[in-house]
Amino acid sequence: MSNPNLRREAMRARAAYLGAVQRLARAMRAYYEAHVPLEPDEHGGLAPWTSTHVTVMRECAEAWPAVVARRQTYDALLREFGSPEARSGDT
Repeated sequence: MSNPNLRREAMRARAAYLGAVQRLARAMRAYYEAHVPLEPDEHGGLAPWTSTHVTVMRECAEAWPAVVARRQTYDALLREFGSPEARSGDT
């Protein structure tokens, strides 16, 4: 990856991936702290979600695919440019 433009593109893709990972980490922390009720109670009923629960779940739902997409972009750039960092996989 000797081309400076290609190197910058890969660095931007890496930064976008790391940003997405940080966003996911924040979303997951908020999820754990919010104690979103997912499982039925002992009578089979489902506890209602508060507006905070809904917000937390939406943030998690958006954060996971962003991590995957950013990682796929980064890995594709590495493969395209023949970087030794490139990982093989189903991207």
